[in-house]
Amino acid sequence: IILIPKNIRGRSPEYIALFWCESTMKISPTTSILSALLCRLNYLASANDEQSYRVFPQRTSKEAAVIEWGHSAIISALDGAVATFGPQTSQGANFEVETSPVLANPIDGVGRKRKNDDESLSDFDKEYPGKLKNADEVEGNMVIMTDAAGLSGVTMARIAKESGAAALMVVNTDQNAGDFIYSLEPENDEEAAYAEENIDIPVVMVSLQAGNVITTAMATEDMDPNDVNKGAGLPERVRLYAGGDRPFFEDAMSGKPMVYLIHNMLTSEECDELIRMADGNYDRVDDTNGVSNYLENTIASKKRGE
Repeated sequence: IILIPKNIRGRSPEYIALFWCESTMKISPTTSILSALLCRLNYLASANDEQSYRVFPQRTSKEAAVIEWGHSAIISALDGAVATFGPQTSQGANFEVETSPVLANPIDGVGRKRKNDDESLSDFDKEYPGKLKNADEVEGNMVIMTDAAGLSGVTMARIAKESGAAALMVVNTDQNAGDFIYSLEPENDEEAAYAEENIDIPVVMVSLQAGNVITTAMATEDMDPNDVNKGAGLPERVRLYAGGDRPFFEDAMSGKPMVYLIHNMLTSEECDELIRMADGNYDRVDDTNGVSNYLENTIASKKRGE
């Protein structure tokens, strides 16, 4: 029986064990032996804790991203690690994406394609297999690709970007680390230069388990597994945003017109940047033409031109 003084109750088990070791060493030989054993166990536990802290992956807030789907009280989300290239979480609204997820075809970006052996090309260009087979489906959406082919992060981002994707989710397929994720980085100066100039879509990595979750999110028992493998179990739409922050917009209705819920106020700089990025990509709606603009929460004038 160990009587613990009030002044150390609530402290960590290691602290209490150390207190007991120090206070019982001189009571009796038997107690001293028990104390020595307990102190040794305490030391080993502390050593194991220190070792686990040393090897546990550390991520800063700028590397953390969330992939979310659902509405109201029914929301599912995955943890992701943002690549060091492409849009970063510090860019706020310019990092966030709301779109549909699509499986890459081939799923690893390569399939049966052979590496280009043209000696006039750099290693980076030789590794590039070209656009995805389903580039038309990928365009404007978040493409989900595995790292099973051993491609570099920048090469996978290049495939996604040139296939028209709005964002890239890379699934870490390491069978021995089902929960492990890390920030993809350029592997050499050529990749770094290419990414700086060309990669303007968010790139995140999710774990193997997370990849399995999102690809079966909408799957049902009566669904054909082959259809699930082709993306039938994916959510209709997902939102990508920086960890710790809700998205600035969320689609409330994915039909036409698209209706969004605004969660966070945008700064004037973010608004200007969004307008700049959208310039030439949409037709501005004028509420004087008799058509209501639900997206901007405006009702058309009863009389055209007024």
